[in-house]
Amino acid sequence: MSEPFVEEKKIHLDDRGMLYEVTRKSQTGKIEQVYITGCAPDVIKAWHMHKKQVDRFFVIKGTLLVAVYCPERKYLWKFTLNETTKQTLTIPPNLWHGFSAIWGSYAEVLNCVSEEYSGMDEHRLPVDSFPCDWKPQSR
Repeated sequence: MSEPFVEEKKIHLDDRGMLYEVTRKSQTGKIEQVYITGCAPDVIKAWHMHKKQVDRFFVIKGTLLVAVYCPERKYLWKFTLNETTKQTLTIPPNLWHGFSAIWGSYAEVLNCVSEEYSGMDEHRLPVDSFPCDWKPQSR
């Protein structure tokens, strides 16, 4: 079973401004669709899973608590991503995941996915299906 992983992104600065990469096919596989989703403060969008699709989350606004759960191993990963850290979280297929906008602000997430959305690979469970404390750790 694959595990989720975070890639730190290098910021390239010069006198004209800056540039940083979100993801590339050679590092994390194919990309079929790119979209932005938003989350209101303290709302939990969980749980969902894909059997084929790889998700790549990159926070462009706010702060997000992302939880990823593997029922086979009964293991929970938690990641805090925000607009200033420049990180991409890759979530492989067959892992349940969800997120919540934390610290009282709206969050927006850029998602670069491996499969174009058709609704056929979207599996959902209620928010209380797996043990997860959706409250953020102290700053």
